[in-house]
Amino acid sequence: MNNTGTKKKGMRLKSKLAMVYILAGFLPIVVILFVNYFQMRSVFKSQEKNTLYSFIKRSVLDLDDEFKKYAELAKLITNDENVNDILSTIYLDDNRINEKFDQSVAPSLDTFIYFHNEVSKITIYTDRIVDYKNKYLAPIEELKKADWYESIADSRNNNWIADTDEKTIVFVRKMQSLEENGINGYFYEKINYDNVFEDLSENISDNYGICVSGSLGHNIYSYDTFTDKNKEYNLSLPEITKKYSDKNKDYFIVKKTIPETGWNVWLYKPEKLMGSSIRQINIITFGGTLVCLVATFMCIRFTAMFVTTRIGKLQKAVARVEKEDFSYTLNTTSQDEIGELITSFSKMERKLNYLINEVYKSRIKEKEYEMKALQAQINPHFLYNTLSLINWKAIEAGKRDISKITLALSAFYRTSLNKGNNITHISGEIENMRSYLSIQLMLHDDGFDVTEDIDDSVLEYTCPNLILQPLIENAIDHGIDVMPEDRRGVISVICKDMDTYIQFVIKDNGIGMTKEQTVKILTKDSKGYGVRNVNERLKLCYGEEYPMIIKSKENTGTEVIITIPKKN
Repeated sequence: MNNTGTKKKGMRLKSKLAMVYILAGFLPIVVILFVNYFQMRSVFKSQEKNTLYSFIKRSVLDLDDEFKKYAELAKLITNDENVNDILSTIYLDDNRINEKFDQSVAPSLDTFIYFHNEVSKITIYTDRIVDYKNKYLAPIEELKKADWYESIADSRNNNWIADTDEKTIVFVRKMQSLEENGINGYFYEKINYDNVFEDLSENISDNYGICVSGSLGHNIYSYDTFTDKNKEYNLSLPEITKKYSDKNKDYFIVKKTIPETGWNVWLYKPEKLMGSSIRQINIITFGGTLVCLVATFMCIRFTAMFVTTRIGKLQKAVARVEKEDFSYTLNTTSQDEIGELITSFSKMERKLNYLINEVYKSRIKEKEYEMKALQAQINPHFLYNTLSLINWKAIEAGKRDISKITLALSAFYRTSLNKGNNITHISGEIENMRSYLSIQLMLHDDGFDVTEDIDDSVLEYTCPNLILQPLIENAIDHGIDVMPEDRRGVISVICKDMDTYIQFVIKDNGIGMTKEQTVKILTKDSKGYGVRNVNERLKLCYGEEYPMIIKSKENTGTEVIITIPKKN
């Protein structure tokens, strides 16, 4: 013990610094690395299983909602008194059936197919007559040609048949209301195979597979993300069901049933490949950490060497001073270096403080933008389905005006959302503007006039989304709506091809603005946000040389001019 203590006391400062670095830096990092590796692998495997389970659960719920939506249409049609009356009534002329059907039922089916383009065919098969001239009616003999007809002929339930060769899904339901009148009839829908299952092909991970099995245990759909070197882990449907029943621990297998169809959805992934996504991260982390450790060790070594050298010089100087030897003068260069170090540190401190503040503010802005982005994310499918239902109900009730405004609103939101894109074709922007004006005209009982002067040559060029609607809204709210009753409002929309650029002009004959108001409306002091937002987006897209120009005269009207370069 005494020898060990003596050796420690006799160690040079450089050796002590190296020992402290190894004991306090190198060894803890190595231990942390190994502990972190195993913990992260376990966490990643657990997270990946939860992700896969949540994905298949959500996908099955979405699929069930889709299938129920198609089944609900069948229920509405088969229980519709108009349909039953038309197909049960005996007419002297078969064309009367077609006329009645086109008037009462066909518009609803047209609307449903318009909003659900995955439905390729809707047909009512009956043995009422043989010669049909309507696209939604057909003789039952055509349905009997199907291989599966005998298996569903007497069924009163919803029947789902998947044709893997034609990539279609068929829904068939017997029309019991017609059967009560002695007529054999079936409601038939043909749905695009890939559209229905497209959510299952969403790549949420690598090296996993999905199968959909029918009620008879046959394979309906398969999808996998196995890489070429891992194709050996791909399983057939019989292999999946056997491993599932045997509770095989080599695979993580999830089974979920679609309630509406009774089909089973299987998701599987080898346990061996779970958490494989962390491997590359670990390799990079280990490699980078080792490089950092070597670099840090070298820096510490050279730093220690420089420190001990200067301390040695200082020690000699102190020893000479103790001996009252003032013949040696310590080089003042080291003093100047310390002064420079202090000055540099002071500058670094000020700069670091500035950078911290800037990074902190930028992080706050980043979080604000993330929150705004999250608030802007909506799922338009619910909106479109709701508008479709309103339109169908309006047509059924004979309310053409409600149907008209519903379709205009649907077109407005479709072009406004623009599938999440910020850039659109000018034709789409014009369609959005027209839909909005159509709604406003109905809201104002055609209380103002609209004129258009649009060059067809500009329609295929692109522009930022939603640049016209805010300007028209501003013209209506602050120009037309506040006009005296003895004047009739007019809004003019002009879009001109100006050789190398395109010019939009929105004019109104409203109450106008003062010169101060035309300047203020484009600044943060303005109460409104729409016009200023358009101007800021235009400058962001095309630069400061393409600003919005506002011309206005009190009691005469306002003219807003937008100029953008031509871009395909």
